[in-house]
Amino acid sequence: MLKNYRSLTNNTTTMKKILFPHPLAKKGFFYSKSSRDDVNVPFVNLREAFEEKGYEFHTEVTGDLDSYEFIFFCNIFNDSFFARLLSRQMWRKDYEIFKKAIKLGLGKKIVTLLYEPDLILPCNFKLSNHRDIGTIFTWKKELVDNKKYFHFYHPFGGEVGLKKNIDFDKKKLVMSISGNKFSSNKGDLYSYRRKTINFLNKEFANDFDLYGVGWSDNGLLKNIKRFIRHRQFNFTKYQTYRGSPEEKSKVISGYKYCICYENARYEDFITEKIFDVFINESVPVYFGAKNISEYVPKNTFIDREDFNSDSELMAYLSKVDKNQYMEYIYNINIFLDSEEFRKFGPKYFVKNIIKTLGLANND
Repeated sequence: MLKNYRSLTNNTTTMKKILFPHPLAKKGFFYSKSSRDDVNVPFVNLREAFEEKGYEFHTEVTGDLDSYEFIFFCNIFNDSFFARLLSRQMWRKDYEIFKKAIKLGLGKKIVTLLYEPDLILPCNFKLSNHRDIGTIFTWKKELVDNKKYFHFYHPFGGEVGLKKNIDFDKKKLVMSISGNKFSSNKGDLYSYRRKTINFLNKEFANDFDLYGVGWSDNGLLKNIKRFIRHRQFNFTKYQTYRGSPEEKSKVISGYKYCICYENARYEDFITEKIFDVFINESVPVYFGAKNISEYVPKNTFIDREDFNSDSELMAYLSKVDKNQYMEYIYNINIFLDSEEFRKFGPKYFVKNIIKTLGLANND
């Protein structure tokens, strides 16, 4: 367990303070738990847990930085000239707070959650960037030493148990709900996802629906920007595009299968995507973590890696009968009631952070 740093603070007030200055912190920690797809639930719960421990939870600096017992950040900041310029343009005050905390020698108070993988944010796993940080939570188990580096599961806040009970024969075959994203880094799964979506859009238009942001914006100006930034473009017109739903739960349950590809492929990197599908009574077609079956039973999802092509995948999905399909749903429900699934939940997320920071004495 990490040493409790309460003795390091010079705060003269009786109220202890936590700082989490992320630009989305006000929304993430204080909005209603019924927010879009319940993504805020783990963070609302984290704030509440700190408050129960007697802490004021701040998203903006009040007083001296040294008055905070812990200062939280999500991911590592890219310190390149263009990244710093972009941070200022986006009013990323947390970058300036991070630099100031380091300059003041407050690194031991800094707690960083490394959400994004190397491919999306290479600076996250450049070890020299970690030198002055006191505590780092990461999904990458190879770094974990339980001294500076601690493991955490990407928290999932979705509610389990709201059954829709849509009959197998009334469900459409397959859907995807994701953003039309690009990356210039080799090995991303954005392009792999688009390849499957493009195939389904062209060859299975009657059996496939596409949801998410950015799919209708494939004009010339947009593609010029994409090419400048990523050396890629996409002029495809998606006849299967159905818009961006307010909540995933309103659409996923109407389909037998959901294309569920992570943004990048690493061992142990598992995000909310597969669980969004599980709780909405659909079966994921998963491609992502190489060791996914160590976390999620293989009898609960379709593994894209088992098929040589999208054509082969669709041939399989098309022939699965009701009994076979309901066996997947049965196995999913067993998993959702398991301790292994609860490790991805908000309670485990909060308990892990509180315990690691040495604040669980009275629990």
